[in-house]
Amino acid sequence: MIILLIFLYLLLFILLLAIFFISIPYKYIINYNYKENLNFRLAIRTFFFRIVYQKQDNIESTYLKIFTYKKEFAKESEESIEKKVEDMVVEKIEEAKKAKKEKEKGKEKKKKSNFPLKVLSVENVKHVLRFVIDLLKMIFPRHLKLYFLIGLEEPHLNGWTLAYYHSLKGIYPKLPINIDVNWEEENFQSKGELSGTIIPIQLFFRTLVFIFSIRTIKVGWQVYKYYKNK
Repeated sequence: MIILLIFLYLLLFILLLAIFFISIPYKYIINYNYKENLNFRLAIRTFFFRIVYQKQDNIESTYLKIFTYKKEFAKESEESIEKKVEDMVVEKIEEAKKAKKEKEKGKEKKKKSNFPLKVLSVENVKHVLRFVIDLLKMIFPRHLKLYFLIGLEEPHLNGWTLAYYHSLKGIYPKLPINIDVNWEEENFQSKGELSGTIIPIQLFFRTLVFIFSIRTIKVGWQVYKYYKNK
């Protein structure tokens, strides 16, 4: 009995912990700087921890920071990376051979299309698109800022670049892009930042609403009956 209670309490603790982690907001930040080579920093953070992957001056690093504790992850050796690539190539070759054999078998016994095309109605497509758009809205960056310094070979190309940019800026005054021109030499520099917030439980509930909606259930039933009666 005691063991059962401990097990139940453990399950309850894990469940509450999972609900906690999917309920808190996760802020993602991506920034970069390009001048002869690319430096960037990718970070996901909450109020108590942060995961960062960055490349500065051709040196890559990854670390996890929980409050004041910081744990850096060692970079894989070149030998290890080469071994993984070699294993991946061998695996892809085996998959290609297997696919070729299955294709040859399929030629011996041709089959008709096994998907009920009638479920691809306009309303069903709109239903899926609304779901995808809602998910994109939940993860779309709230902040975006880009800067470019451009110097082209011909001065008139620089002039055209500025003309197109200011024309676009006139149409979209809040365009988060700034462009300057270097008239003296060929040059290209850029820096930028984008950030947003993701709350996993929102994605989870929106997905549940989609899966258990009447239209999704009807489509699922039609597909089930199609394959059952085939």
